Amino acid sequence: MTVRQVLVVDDDPVQRYIAQKQLKILGWDAQIASNGKEAVALASQHQFDLILMDVQMPIMDGLEATTKIRESGSAIPIIAFTANPNKHLCFEAGMCDYLFKPVMISELKRVLHTWIPSSTK
Repeated sequence: MTVRQVLVVDDDPVQRYIAQKQLKILGWDAQIASNGKEAVALASQHQFDLILMDVQMPIMDGLEATTKIRESGSAIPIIAFTANPNKHLCFEAGMCDYLFKPVMISELKRVLHTWIPSSTK
């Protein structure tokens, strides 16, 4: 069985830790990026099944990072992972869905199942 890979992009180490732990419970491995610039680089170097992308970050925000990933031709599901989303801007940038912080594990599971249907039971 192949372990699914997700990229968690957030400038808050506590949020990254929580997301990583929740994903592990659901059977996913997580790689971490602390800003959009790191996320763009990692997305071009690795094949992830899904990206959880914070919207407001230093260096490069999640909207710009998502736009750059989409411009590279990637169709990977990118999920807004934010406390205060502007859904219109998220979708306009190319995000597929959103999770409000703090994320409940049931909501994370729902999003994973929606975008990667064979990922959860």
